[in-house]
Amino acid sequence: MYLLNYFPYADGPEFVNYYQQRDGWSRVDEMFSQPPVSSEQVMTPTKYGSDAPTNVTLDDRARNGWSRVHLTGQRSGPSRPDYATLGQSGLTAMFAQATFDSYNRSAVVPRRAIFNYDGNQPNRSDPLDYSLPITNGWDGDRLHVYQKNNETAYVWKVKWDSPKDASQFATAYRQLLSHWGATTAGTDTWVIENGPYADAFSVRTSGSTVVIVNAPTTDDLGDVRRKA
Repeated sequence: MYLLNYFPYADGPEFVNYYQQRDGWSRVDEMFSQPPVSSEQVMTPTKYGSDAPTNVTLDDRARNGWSRVHLTGQRSGPSRPDYATLGQSGLTAMFAQATFDSYNRSAVVPRRAIFNYDGNQPNRSDPLDYSLPITNGWDGDRLHVYQKNNETAYVWKVKWDSPKDASQFATAYRQLLSHWGATTAGTDTWVIENGPYADAFSVRTSGSTVVIVNAPTTDDLGDVRRKA
């Protein structure tokens, strides 16, 4: 959670500085009414206002007792969406976690790739680099959560700028599953038997889209998201 929550402090100041240096504080003041719509726009300021993320849609195909989780209860302010979006910073934090945890010595990205360096030391004002090659090209994502009795599952659809970007991410995600102890259990299917992420996973790529399904068992995968 630290890596995810630290992002605004890591890249936010540089985003503001970019536009303040280019257009002055009046431009920064204007941006309060039109803030960035994605973490990608913050880490790459030139994309602000010109590269909006795709509005990813995701149909529900759950069956055999699995149902979509919808938020209930009252709260003030805007209603909460019943889906999640991780964004590029969330994807980077996901991969970076495997670099810092003590689960095993494998990692999807080297530790040096996650830091901004001044010489041999991390930059004190902006130590973390959230723009990784395996997350560059993110164009939008949407995650739905499902439940059955006391079990949970999810379907996560990630759009990319190109099929190459999608393939690169899918490969890295499979490496991440391996880091957590996953073994193959069929075409596009992996199982983690033990550990903090013990579950079954399906990872499928179609063009510039990657769909990841998570469920307690391999049999549940097809019930959480029935094939079209």
